Amino acid sequence: MALRDFHKITEQSSINKIEIGEINNKISIPDNSIEIEVNSNVINSNFLNYYQPYKRFGILICKIGNTIAFGFDGNFTPKYIIGPHWPLFVIMNFIIVGLTIFLLKSFFKYFGTLIHKIIFVILVIITLIIYYITFLINPGIVLNKQRDIQNQSYCNKCQVYFNPNNKVLHCNFCGVCIEGMDHHCVWVGKCVGKNNVKIFYGLLFSVGFTYLLLIVLVIQLFYTSD
Repeated sequence: MALRDFHKITEQSSINKIEIGEINNKISIPDNSIEIEVNSNVINSNFLNYYQPYKRFGILICKIGNTIAFGFDGNFTPKYIIGPHWPLFVIMNFIIVGLTIFLLKSFFKYFGTLIHKIIFVILVIITLIIYYITFLINPGIVLNKQRDIQNQSYCNKCQVYFNPNNKVLHCNFCGVCIEGMDHHCVWVGKCVGKNNVKIFYGLLFSVGFTYLLLIVLVIQLFYTSD
């Protein structure tokens, strides 16, 4: 099924849940729900995991567990996931930006050179970019609803099958199973899994390197002030 078929929905704001009936040429859904055209022989079982689909600014958005998914690829797998703790992500943005402005107007204003300021701002921008990527990317949500030779293990909570050889854990906060689960990080709003664990540790390195610059600058000023 082409992705455009998955995107054939009306402009209604939201529904509680799609009630999937017998699969013919079209999914049977309530009259007050959005309508999604699918071909019976190629319907993707992952779609059974999606709730409350609606469209905003031309973007299809669905709920998976306690997360919000959008940016679906040709296999209906979401590229982007916003976790349940997104408010803490917003708060952290204000902290980072506020701290940066404070340092530029206080410490760097009196002690740092122009080069120090430029390097510090560039590092903060890079950190924010990595932070947003970590916040948005799908951490590896398991969506398989069908049991097969490889996927024998089953999660009773989110009702998905997965390979028992893979590291898959259920997150009660996100309400989904995550492949390659590392931990749930409230500051990125969701779990850290196989798809975003490398970028997450890149984020930690970026933050550490940025404030290491501050420490080096403070030490340098301490010894040069004598």
